[in-house]
Amino acid sequence: MTVLPTALDTNSPEYATHRATMVAKLAELEAEHGKALAGGGEKYVARHRKRGKLPARE
Repeated sequence: MTVLPTALDTNSPEYATHRATMVAKLAELEAEHGKALAGGGEKYVARHRKRGKLPARE
């Protein structure tokens, strides 16, 4: 397989800043994904149960 050349400097301060921002965004996304898997959060699950309904995943 051919290796494509890159001009990306992984030691630059700009790269470090962008990487830190991306890691933070990925952490936020993972937290939102966890909330979605939990049915939108405990508040919304409790609201469904109070109404006598089941959450979508049950």
